[in-house]
Amino acid sequence: MTSVPPAQKVDDQFGNAKTGYCSKFVRYAACECGSKDWRMISCLLAVWFGSVTSQVLFERYLSPITAAHQQVFSTHLYDVVGTPSLILSLTLLVCCLIVTALWIRATLVGGTHRFQSLLNNAQENQGGSLWTDLFGLGLHLMLLCSVLLASASTGLAHCIVRDRDVAVLTAASHKTVVDARVRVLSPTMVSERRGFDCRNDIRVETITVSGVSAHSNAKARMYANRSDCRVQQQAVYQVHAQVEMATFGQSRVWLTLISEKRSGDANHSSGQNSRSNLVELSPANSISTMVTRMQDTFLRLTRRLDDQGKILVPGLTMGVMGQDPFISVQSDTNNDNDDIVPAYAAQLTRDCKQAGIMHLMAVSGGHFLLLGVFVRKICVCLRFPEWLKASLHITSIIALAGVMYPSDSVLRAQAMGLMAAVIPISGRRSQTISVLSWTAITVILFDPSMACSFGFALSCAAVLAISTCSQPLSIVFARHLPRTIAESLATTLMAQAATMPIQILMSPQVPLLSPLANLMVSPFVDFATVCGLLGLMTACCLPGLALVFVQLASLGTSVMAFTASWLGGSSVGSLPWPSGCVGALCAVVIELALILLMRMVLIQWRLRLLQKDSGWGREPVEMLTGRYGAPYNRSWWERLRQWWTQSWSLISSNRNG
Repeated sequence: MTSVPPAQKVDDQFGNAKTGYCSKFVRYAACECGSKDWRMISCLLAVWFGSVTSQVLFERYLSPITAAHQQVFSTHLYDVVGTPSLILSLTLLVCCLIVTALWIRATLVGGTHRFQSLLNNAQENQGGSLWTDLFGLGLHLMLLCSVLLASASTGLAHCIVRDRDVAVLTAASHKTVVDARVRVLSPTMVSERRGFDCRNDIRVETITVSGVSAHSNAKARMYANRSDCRVQQQAVYQVHAQVEMATFGQSRVWLTLISEKRSGDANHSSGQNSRSNLVELSPANSISTMVTRMQDTFLRLTRRLDDQGKILVPGLTMGVMGQDPFISVQSDTNNDNDDIVPAYAAQLTRDCKQAGIMHLMAVSGGHFLLLGVFVRKICVCLRFPEWLKASLHITSIIALAGVMYPSDSVLRAQAMGLMAAVIPISGRRSQTISVLSWTAITVILFDPSMACSFGFALSCAAVLAISTCSQPLSIVFARHLPRTIAESLATTLMAQAATMPIQILMSPQVPLLSPLANLMVSPFVDFATVCGLLGLMTACCLPGLALVFVQLASLGTSVMAFTASWLGGSSVGSLPWPSGCVGALCAVVIELALILLMRMVLIQWRLRLLQKDSGWGREPVEMLTGRYGAPYNRSWWERLRQWWTQSWSLISSNRNG
């Protein structure tokens, strides 16, 4: 074992050396600290920035399709970025990227949250170590530039390939009637366009125009009426449809199925005897058929609940509101009371958004976390080896993602869960920030469209904020609140603060009562989610038992409906906010100002404690950095609990006496 040379002294008992071997040892030890593994955050920001920038610039200035049709994408970033805002946003993002790189580099080298490495080396001039640190910083910046260029290249290539697809070119020329071979990618949903009953997300495999066939790989959205709505996910169909460019939504192309009248039925009414122009070429596989049957059975069971249960139970369980899936037969009894009232569904959805609990209706990490904990505990009880634990965990994640309705947040949670399940095989513990960074980088490089997805960005931002800041904030809150309330409040505040700029891009309003609403519903979320998942798993084999689980889940969602109606329906539930990039930048500036203000208040509080108690014998800088902690002060909750415990013990002793 190498010993420290006697001439090189240690600064204090914690091993923080200023010179020589000990300094290098402490710095390298800090680099290997798993709980502070933030090394990939700068790469993630570079990848996201490069991909979004290349796609926005291509969409605005280089795409001939957009220039010809002036298409607006209401659920992406294209419609919220103007030219002045784009220049300002690019400048700020570049500055943030450079500052983040400098901060991470200095943090990893110095071993603390200050820029100790460069400052100490500059002051003490330790034999060229300053140049070594600067060289390492230069390598870090070169790596960021390389990653930025790679992500920008993939984003640009994605846009070029997408716009050169034959289906997109055909739709961009004019509305054309074509024959296409398509594969259904999503379950059947209720159409948001007037004149159509249902919609499906599809992938066009072959398109035939005027007798000429060509291969295609474009994603599109298919609209149909009730007679053509019975399609299965992952099945292949031959359709006779009209292709056109989309005017809103994520899809770039719309396919509208055409129903022609039979030649011998001209005297019949217009709503009867229509011939469907949809032919099944390849049925769905057995797994997709089983999943579709499970989802339809579960949805029909939820139609037996009260009004809020019909809407919220499917949303909390599968990530889709109850009024959105298309069900050809509403229930087994064909009761008119089983239908969902559109006005009530729209009002409840609006109240949930204004109350700030709409994120509970999107499947994210909570479902996969509950399932992972359950599988891990069973494997630990049975003493399975690590490779078998990982295999079962991966299988359960894939199965759970398969029965959920597809969304960008489900994709993020599935990819992150798979990566976190594989890491323990190597003998190392998985770190949330590192896993999130690698997951987002991989997803964006393989599918650059995810960089412009609001759902994917909201999911990643919430996970990043919760994993980095919720625990320190909960420790502060726990001094004055019960631990359960403190943890829930810290999680809600951090998630809302991180996702606020993105939410403003989607809807220019700030939910003021979101922390209170999330505190009210958090005790019931896990219970309702578990009951809903159990009802989904037993829907096909044991419908009676599944109905019991669904009714139990409805009890939990009733609290959410009451909270949404009470807080979301109030006049002070939301605050109007400027829209677009200007509103998002204003939110970021205000949040940074609040963080700095809280930091200054904390510093002043510690200085007062230091001046009040001079017997600690610590330096002011050491107190400010929090190295030696803070004095313990009992909260009002702990004093009240101690009073109640002592009083009850006295009463019990008097009774026994």
